[in-house]
Amino acid sequence: MTGITTGQSYDEMARRLKTQVSKDVQNVTYATQRIARTEATRVQTEITMNSLKRNGYDFCKWYKEPSACHDCALIGNQDNGWGKGIYKVKDVPTIPVHPNCRCAVGAYWVDEKNNLYETPNYNEQSEELGRIKKVQENNTAKLNRLFNSLNIKTAKADDIIELGNAFNKEYNIQDNLGNKSYISNALSKYRDVGEDIPEKSWAKGSNRQIKNDLKQAFSHYPKEWSEYLDNEYMLAGKAEDRGFYVRWYATQKGNTKMPTWLVKGNRLREGVTMDQYKKFGEDLHNGKYNSIYSTGKRETTAWHEIGHFVEEHNKDTLRISKEFVANRTKGEQPEMLRDILKAPDYDESEVTLKDNFISPYIGKVYDDATEVLSMGLESIFEPVKMGQLKYVDNNGQAHRARIEDDEEYLNLILGILLKG
Repeated sequence: MTGITTGQSYDEMARRLKTQVSKDVQNVTYATQRIARTEATRVQTEITMNSLKRNGYDFCKWYKEPSACHDCALIGNQDNGWGKGIYKVKDVPTIPVHPNCRCAVGAYWVDEKNNLYETPNYNEQSEELGRIKKVQENNTAKLNRLFNSLNIKTAKADDIIELGNAFNKEYNIQDNLGNKSYISNALSKYRDVGEDIPEKSWAKGSNRQIKNDLKQAFSHYPKEWSEYLDNEYMLAGKAEDRGFYVRWYATQKGNTKMPTWLVKGNRLREGVTMDQYKKFGEDLHNGKYNSIYSTGKRETTAWHEIGHFVEEHNKDTLRISKEFVANRTKGEQPEMLRDILKAPDYDESEVTLKDNFISPYIGKVYDDATEVLSMGLESIFEPVKMGQLKYVDNNGQAHRARIEDDEEYLNLILGILLKG
């Protein structure tokens, strides 16, 4: 109880519990984390129920977690005459239903006379029966409610940030950056994660090392992102210079040309048919080829470039990323990256709206792309120990920052991981 009321994370509570667990218990870390999560849910539910009763609410709503078990799904889908999952406070089933249960309850208003019902406007005061009432929604219920109600096609950047904030609080992501398994496991409670991309989706000529790097990243990302390749191809190429993503079959320099496995000079390779040649051209024209190049030297590249791939295939994610930059950089004028970072390798045309981002690269200006998702993904899954390069001062001193230094940005990326 003390750990919950003082705001300790599940990991912190589990670490304290380890000293109380018998040495004979196998997998003690999992066992203590399960106890911490289950007991936290019980206490949070008890607090919510006491608040509902104290403030005179007769009804509540059961918010089932997205990966709810059979029993919890039945409870959440039960219609007692007021809509799915609506119960009288005195009749609602007890939570947790089982160990690791992440379902929750929240206040709900029902006009029994007219059979009208709606969710109260949480955390705002409303006058009813001549007195002021305020019900505090616990974070688990808030996360489930936001996730179930948010539509990526109509969501604003602030909506995504609010969702990510609830997710971050629930699973303490900011203290587990770089822990790929932990993060993807938390995501998997809300959407399918990871998929082994079939061999047919890898374009001929792919580099084995870069291909394996991309497969590892895709295995921790939402499954839907891998499914963009169900009817497309990915060329995993090795570059001598900078990594990049483009939506065509590209050379190391980013240009497009007929691949050497298809033609030799002005003639088809031996064994290649005219039908194969025409199909390649048609697929290229229809945008079915994607290319991600990497030097293979930086562990962040695969995680980063997939972000560009996602923005290209999910225009709502791109819209939200652009809106985020616009909100943060109102009134700013573009500056050259080479000046901010004291890096002459950047071309003069590479400009940014730098805001106070952890890296000015996040605000880099493109017509139909951003660096928002890409920089965020690499900072969460493969964070550089010293942080991102923020700027270099006139004395040549490098200044760095990490994604946890910008909570709004961190929560945006977490929200996109949940819904993008």
